[in-house]
This record gives sequence, C-alpha cells and structure tokens, in this order.
Amino acid sequence: MTARILWTRCFSAIRGEAKIRRNLRNGKPLSADRDYPTPMNDAFEALGLCAELVAELNSLGYEEPTPIQSAAIPPFLAGKDLLGQAATGTGKTAAFALPLIHRVASTKPAPHKPLVLVLVPTRELAVQVSEAFHRYGRSLRLSVAPIYGGQDFYRQTVALKRGTHVVIATPGRVLDHMRRGTIDFSDIQSVVLDEADEMLDIGFAEDLELILEAIPKVRQTAYVVPRAHKVTALDLESPTLALIFCRTRIEVDELAERMVGRGYRVEVMHGGMTQNIRDRVIKKARAAALDLLIATDVAA
Repeated sequence: MTARILWTRCFSAIRGEAKIRRNLRNGKPLSADRDYPTPMNDAFEALGLCAELVAELNSLGYEEPTPIQSAAIPPFLAGKDLLGQAATGTGKTAAFALPLIHRVASTKPAPHKPLVLVLVPTRELAVQVSEAFHRYGRSLRLSVAPIYGGQDFYRQTVALKRGTHVVIATPGRVLDHMRRGTIDFSDIQSVVLDEADEMLDIGFAEDLELILEAIPKVRQTAYVVPRAHKVTALDLESPTLALIFCRTRIEVDELAERMVGRGYRVEVMHGGMTQNIRDRVIKKARAAALDLLIATDVAA
C-alpha cells in the first residue's frame, strides 16, 4: 500500500513526490494540537509497532507516545495519506522514524539502492537524525548512512555500495551522488523532508525538485511547511487539483484571493454558502475545471 505523509511545521516523511507541493493533494490535516482518536492503550505496542521496536523503546526509557506519535504512527503504518503538525520537542523525529523502521527493516537493501531517503537542510541535523534512526533500529540491524558535504565522499560511496536501509542527506550531496551514479532511487519506498521550510528558505527548492523527480512516482510523502511558508510551497507545487483546508471563512477568502492573484483557478467552500453554490463548486472540481478548492473543515 502506498500513501503520502505530509508534515507541517517541523518535519515531513515521504515516499516522495516528483514535485514537493503535489503532496498537498488529498492530504487531510492531522495535528498534535487537536484531538484525534488514539488507541485505547496509549502504549507503543498499541500503535502497531513490532515487538523489537517496542522493546528497544522500553530500553531507552520511553514510557508512552507523545500526541503526534499517537496520531501519526498508525495511519503511517497503514499507508494512509495524512498531514501532520507538531512543534519542536514533541517527538517528531520518532513519529516518522519508528514507522519507517518498522516497514523497511526486514527488507535487505541492494547495493546503492536505499529504501528510505531523509532530506535535511544541514549536516548537523543529518547527524542528529541518523543517530536517532540508529538508536531506534539497532535491535533490527537497521543500516543507516548519513550523507552530507564536508564528509569524505569515498566513505559515503562505500556505505551506499554495502546497501543501506536509510540515507539521511543534505540535498546538495545527494545531487553529487546522483551525478556520479553512486545512488539509485529505484527501490525507494519513503522520502522524508525534515525542516523543509528551512530548505526552501536557504534556496534548496530546485535541488529538491531534481531529487524528487528522480524518485519513483508511487511512494509515501511527508514534509514540513510552517504557516508562513505554506503559500510559497503550494505555489512551487503547481497542483492540478488540490483541496486546501482553512480554519475560518476569513482565511478561506484571504487565501483564495492570494492564489487567484498567482494565476490559479480557485473556488471556495464554507458554511456561509447555499447548497446550490456548493453543488456548483463540486461539479467544477469533478470536471477538473479548477486548480484549488479552498474550504473550511466544516464545509469539507
């Protein structure tokens, strides 16, 4: 089963899309700041993680999942599309790392063909995330390779040649390996964009596009877009038909105005509209006669 996982604010996990913003299509918001159904037993085993992972978490002193982990891990394991939002310090790395480890640890990776790609903006974050994956997946013999600028290139090539489950990398260094033919994305199952907002801010947008275009189109996707950068991310995605949720009618109308100004065909839907108008909007969406349908949660 395949899906796209979309994360706003602090990270994103994926089975990458050719263009980052296309991931917004069909995504339903999932936020740690809102109430969502959680397993009856809030322990990690109730989320569906394998016994080896649960035992490793217990040995590390993890007593129970954080809200974002409880909300995200089950649908992630099921291959569902989702949009997650969580602040720094709420266990966001584990929220995508644990289900990814669960899904790929039993598969032997082929030389130069990682199963998971995690893209990060800095070498410091690459090391941090790599250590987290190794820590959670060591009992499952998970192989992890951090790849970033400033590290010996040959050492990275050797790690890729051995075969690695997870590659955590900065975009520039991934492109270097792509150009030299030392990394092959044909077996990629998931892609994670961790701190995607920062990657966009420092000019990695084109690099991300090149990388994601080289990854198989059927995959699970997730990435970070904080509130201030959502319009920019959506514009870069250039969706052919996307459903966007806003909290209030005012936000719906304001966003619609901005996107119309950027050349998109936009319709809105909220509780202040008559049923006839809503039906007309839905007909246009079904006929693919618009690019964006912006709605409140209630209307949706």
